[in-house]
Formats: sequence, C-alpha cells, structure tokens
Amino acid sequence: VLAGPNQLRYSSTHRVAREGQGTWQYLEAKCESVLNMPATSLIKATRAQQQLITEIEFEWLRQWYIQGRLHASLHPFWHEPIRKLERWFCELERRTMLVVQKLKDGKDTEITENLFDVLIEAFESRHATREAWKERLNDPLFRGMTEKTKPFPCPVLDRTTTDPDNSQLPEDLRAFAKKIRKYRKCFGKKNKESRTNTATSSLTKKERRRVASNWKQLQSSMKGK
Repeated sequence: VLAGPNQLRYSSTHRVAREGQGTWQYLEAKCESVLNMPATSLIKATRAQQQLITEIEFEWLRQWYIQGRLHASLHPFWHEPIRKLERWFCELERRTMLVVQKLKDGKDTEITENLFDVLIEAFESRHATREAWKERLNDPLFRGMTEKTKPFPCPVLDRTTTDPDNSQLPEDLRAFAKKIRKYRKCFGKKNKESRTNTATSSLTKKERRRVASNWKQLQSSMKGK
C-alpha cells in the first residue's frame, strides 16, 4: 500500500489488539481444542481437523509469507506464533494421512461413506483455493517488487522434498481426492449394508443428490413437452 512517494507502508492481517474470532488468541485456543479432541467420533474429529488445516493455510500462513521477508523482520512478535502454526499444520496433515490409510484398508468399524465425503470435499475445496492463490501470485505486481518485499516460501507449504514417512499430504489435492474416491468405491462394494449404486459409488452424497435433482428436473421438462 503506497503511503507516500518514496516508501511503502506495510499492513498485516495478523491482529493482536482485538479479542475474539480472527485473532491469535482465538486460533491458538482452537488449535489446542481440535488437537486434543477426545477420540469419540472419528468423523467429527476429521471434519474439525480439515476445517482447521484450511484456516491455518489460507488465513494465516499464506497471508504471512505473501508479505515478504522485510515485513517478517519488522514483526518479530509473530515469529514464534507462525512456527507454532507450522508445527500444528504438519501434525494435522500427519493425522489426516492416518485417516487416509484407514480408508484405504477399509477395515475400521468407524469408517462410513460420510468419512470419505469429508476428505473428498475438503481436499477438492482446498485445491481450488490453492489454484486461486497461484493465480494471485502470478500477478505482474510481484515481479516488480524487491526481493525483500516479494512473497517468500513457506517451509510447510512450498516443499522441495518428498516425505519419506508418508506423513504429509501431496500438493496436488485434486489427484489425491481421486484416490479417496477409488477407496470409497471399493468400500461401497465390500459393505453389504451400503445401498449406493456402483456407478455412483465414488460420488459424495451431496454430488449424488445433485445428480438425482438434475435427473428429476430433466424428467419434469420432458413431461412438459
């Protein structure tokens, strides 16, 4: 943001004065709550974890790193909170991969179609938002900035090495969601109680309702002709 003819004014979205949602105090408490959630419901915990991953990535980490190294050096208060968020982000991804492994095996009694849907919807939504961020970072405005003011890499998002322990989610979440759809289809075939049609067993329940609704609309329009 221009503040005068010879200097830039930096504005951070990381607020410390106001209490409540959107502040560090709020997010820190939320992270502690989700990470310490009792293991009474796998689907409830997974949904909360996916929502938190999305919030950390797009409302905090990316917002921090897009503002450049100079901005970071001017706000030392945020260095430790950002490191905490990065550790929590990695832990949430590790837990997500454990759930994915359960879905792949298909043996856990807590597995339901809804659990598959939570991950499919979360991955595809996060992938779409990442694509929007990539488009934003390709803005010519950033190319004209100095190295200190340009966005710089986030170590837990802009990875340059693969994870040997398989505890991190891949960058291409759309392709990963396709794998979950395959696991969902296999689960539907094995689960005798599942009433899902084989042809649509890879679709989430929301998607199947949408397909059914479109079919009803088509039938209605054909009757009217």
